[in-house]
Amino acid sequence: MTDNLGSAKLKEYASRRVRLEEERDALNEDISTINAEIKAEGYTIRAFNLAVKRLRMTPEKRQEAESVEADFFLYWDALSPGGDE
Repeated sequence: MTDNLGSAKLKEYASRRVRLEEERDALNEDISTINAEIKAEGYTIRAFNLAVKRLRMTPEKRQEAESVEADFFLYWDALSPGGDE
């Protein structure tokens, strides 16, 4: 069992954790509200989320993602039905 000092420290950790989880819940609620607004305007949530993800990337990571995407479309054209055989 922990002593009084350990118990006080543990309570402090728990208090901080609870506060952070409450903040996270509030942020998640705000994000859900934004997503509902986006959907109501007729936008595609999945495409919007991908765009936001790309915005958050560093320029280097963004360039890497664009390169992989270009390769994907090249491969898809070759592999998809109706592609060159």
